Amino acid sequence: MESIFSKLTEEEIVKIVAISENVRFSPGNVIFKQDNEGDSIYIIKQGLVSLVKVNDLGEDTEFTDVGEGAFLGELSILDGGPRVLTAVAISDVECFKIPKLKLRLLLKYEPKIFLKFYLTIIKDMNQRLRRVNEEYVKIKEKLKKTEVV
Repeated sequence: MESIFSKLTEEEIVKIVAISENVRFSPGNVIFKQDNEGDSIYIIKQGLVSLVKVNDLGEDTEFTDVGEGAFLGELSILDGGPRVLTAVAISDVECFKIPKLKLRLLLKYEPKIFLKFYLTIIKDMNQRLRRVNEEYVKIKEKLKKTEVV
């Protein structure tokens, strides 16, 4: 995964950090819950976070674990919908938290930085979607082979 800051200059990174809040979570703390409003994006500075999906029966299914440099909550910020996963700290976690309102101000006053920041997010999301598509095809092929005719 490409760092969310990789396309930014040092000066631009300082401006992103300036609009961020530094937040910490202890192991087991919920960073955000599935189906809640997405009001911020989180960038993990250190620690490990589990992303969990709760199914219709109320059962947790672990989606993946992410660590330093990963960002969370971007889907809700991009599309305005609710959180699709629950994020839970596995270890002590420190994040940059960037509220939606501050991102809007960044767009208004620093559009070049905003664009570079968001293009990195979109590129990462595209890579994730490609992996999910590949996994979907593999699972579908496996199921097809196990079908009893």
